[in-house]
Amino acid sequence: MLNNPQRLAWMAILSGLAIFVLLCSGTFIFTRWLLFESPTQLSVVLHVGRNTISLAKPDSDGESAIKDDAQVGKHYRLSTDSLAEGYLSFDDPYSGDTLATVTIDSSSIVTMENAVRPRFSLSDNPYAIQLSGANGRLEVWLRDGIDREMRFDVSGPLGMIRISEGGTYLIDSTPTYLKITAQQGSATLISSDRRTQHVAGGGEALLLASDDSIRIGSAPVNLLTDSQFDQASESEWPVGWSCGWRPSSDAPNAPQGDFKFLRLDGQAVISLERLLPSYDPGAVGCIQTLGEAGSGLEVAPYTSLTLRARLLVHEQYLSGCGQAGSECPLMLHMTYRDTNGTDRDWYHGFYVNFTPNVGGLTKCDSCYEDHDRVNLNAWYTYEGDLFAKIPAAYRPGTVTSIEFYASGHRFDVLVDEVSLLATLPTSNTIVSLTPSP
Repeated sequence: MLNNPQRLAWMAILSGLAIFVLLCSGTFIFTRWLLFESPTQLSVVLHVGRNTISLAKPDSDGESAIKDDAQVGKHYRLSTDSLAEGYLSFDDPYSGDTLATVTIDSSSIVTMENAVRPRFSLSDNPYAIQLSGANGRLEVWLRDGIDREMRFDVSGPLGMIRISEGGTYLIDSTPTYLKITAQQGSATLISSDRRTQHVAGGGEALLLASDDSIRIGSAPVNLLTDSQFDQASESEWPVGWSCGWRPSSDAPNAPQGDFKFLRLDGQAVISLERLLPSYDPGAVGCIQTLGEAGSGLEVAPYTSLTLRARLLVHEQYLSGCGQAGSECPLMLHMTYRDTNGTDRDWYHGFYVNFTPNVGGLTKCDSCYEDHDRVNLNAWYTYEGDLFAKIPAAYRPGTVTSIEFYASGHRFDVLVDEVSLLATLPTSNTIVSLTPSP
């Protein structure tokens, strides 16, 4: 080749041209990938609502006990014991908006596999969140009306739940069954052998390990109106609820508490606060009466009656729930007639502070169980089947009212939901799953 300089020159020219073409095409492909395909991580934070949550990093053999907020990365595994509860919030790192939350109920395990969005807004790719190894109970909330598609997958031993629509979903995943309840929105159940079943809002689907079919039924019926206060605003009342301040009879002129309607992270909430210092008690809250003219709703035919509330305590002054155990920063109160027609009351409270040498009770005289101690500045979801919690001799036959209120000398509380969910005797439809394409 040294004896043929012309050939050598052509080889150099063609090689340079090839390198130039490769560089140009590579730059084009990389730029296109960077602009339209490259992902960036969402901000994922663990908030502990009650007790502590165990967090295991992928490169560690041990677990950390988390009580306060903590960042969660790819492949982090979270687990709760029978007394713990918390939630993951998924935030857009650019806008700061909360896109989704996942509440991890007690005695549950889940791994945060990945949570991404496109690096640049030029891309049409969706938000993508993937959870795996789900064993226990999860509650998923997806924000509605976001500016791009959402793809949310939760996988467990028997299959996967895929959600792409804003709403609220309850997922129960164990080695023996997989259940999805779509309270709002719709989802798809995908079995481990890739067969699918769509679940519309207000419905639920159950897949059993011992069966090749899926049982489809209705979600529990909510007996309350505007349970999530979506129809309320700063200038309007929530439909069906009556809210106000109730001063103590011993101090009718004490500083008042206040209520207002807010929208936080795309969710409607009611704020109950009393921030002026006062040594006199008082309460502010909302009540909903049931039936015509408060005559009540019959609940005896239902197989379960679950009171559900979601709350966050910003501030509490008293230790426990006061000297009588009745001044919690949030109390739930149901009036009802038992199956014999006797009028009765049911109470349950939530508090964050307790100092043994100061005093204060964590159960009221008329309560059937202790109040729940929750963590400060973190959302907590309470679910209690009243048929199981109330002694059989006092079991509700007719519910006349549901009330939630903040009580004490000084408090600051947010309430996101108060629902009364009733389940009719099982009448599920059994269908065959459709193979996924």
